[in-house]
Amino acid sequence: MATEKNKWVEAIGRLLKLTQDRQLIWKSSEPPEHLKSQPDRHVDVVYQANYKDNILRLYELTYKVEEPDPSTSVTVSSVWNWKRKYPYWVSTTVLDLVDYKGLGTWRFPYTEASSHLLNAVKYQVAGVEGFLSEILIEA
Repeated sequence: MATEKNKWVEAIGRLLKLTQDRQLIWKSSEPPEHLKSQPDRHVDVVYQANYKDNILRLYELTYKVEEPDPSTSVTVSSVWNWKRKYPYWVSTTVLDLVDYKGLGTWRFPYTEASSHLLNAVKYQVAGVEGFLSEILIEA
């Protein structure tokens, strides 16, 4: 199983390298209707890029975690007997392959590399490199 995970980390790492080298150009857009904010989850912006004959979509999904039903869930005790307050919000990075209509056809398994890719994409789309160059030239 470790080799399967490594395959995804390596693939996303390759997308990260292509993004940092500006060989893969991303564009930001409004999330499609099915990803727009709902009471228990939201997506603010999506990023898309074309790689060969594939369309990639990357975004941060923030969702609400409700307290599990004690009658149907397993209780995990902690050394400190710490109890999380519900509800709480968590975020995850999602990388999908999408079709020409913008519908997700397949989701990459989450790896930490996905978050690094999202940071690099935000940096690219925001034009941070150009901004830094301009401001440092003035100094």
